[in-house]
Amino acid sequence: MSLPASNWLADEFAKAFSTAFAAMTGEEIHASLAGKPPAPPPPDGFRWQQLFSAGAESLLWLETSRESAIALGREVLRTAGIEGSDEASEASTFVEVIQQALSGAASAISRRVRKEVICAAGSETSVVPADQPHRFQVNASSETLGVHQIIVVISAALAAVLDTAVPVKDSALPPPVSLAPARAEAEPAAPKTMALLMEVELPVGVSFGRAQMRLKDVIKLTTGSIVELNRSITEPVEIIVNNCVIARGEVVVVDGNYGVRIQQIISREERLRTLY
Repeated sequence: MSLPASNWLADEFAKAFSTAFAAMTGEEIHASLAGKPPAPPPPDGFRWQQLFSAGAESLLWLETSRESAIALGREVLRTAGIEGSDEASEASTFVEVIQQALSGAASAISRRVRKEVICAAGSETSVVPADQPHRFQVNASSETLGVHQIIVVISAALAAVLDTAVPVKDSALPPPVSLAPARAEAEPAAPKTMALLMEVELPVGVSFGRAQMRLKDVIKLTTGSIVELNRSITEPVEIIVNNCVIARGEVVVVDGNYGVRIQQIISREERLRTLY
């Protein structure tokens, strides 16, 4: 029996949070849906508001105590070899974890509604609307960290979008076709070409935009000159691999370094059109 849409999304966030935390720390953390929250976090807790591109008012809020946000962020920094971090850095790192988890939730929504859904505007907020009926508690626990509660609040508009979509059921898919040979001794050896290709290093770059200039203008460039690009600050940047645009995303800061959070993987046809 499938979960109601809002329960399903809270459960998908829990899974995505486990995956994101493990990817950033190398440590297992078990995050699972625990049902309705018994009470809201304290007034000084951490609150995040996330808009999805699934439709107007497709919002999701996260709440947890400030202590939990700091503890989880500190653990990520500790596994990265950063000791003695301040609370601002720890809170910022926790934001990175939940943003990764929310991106995973957006991918799950995309599969359910059968169209691409990405994380749009997201930011810390001081208030989570109390009139939203879809409230759930996710318990994140590990042997070293204990148990931390994260409350997931889903807007009625987002729940309605999910309710109108019919999730694909495994039973509706055709049974897998066995390609095994009739005799085990006739099975060919696995090709090693792909294993060799996996070790090939490729240049990865990020493009903030392009500009076309006349040669006479190029030779006039000096220190302090400004070159205007063809992309506004609100548009995503392009991730380029081996001179081919493969994805688009937003610029983030990770431990003092620039990074890019991938928001869209472009199609094969569009990749051919964007060859540099």
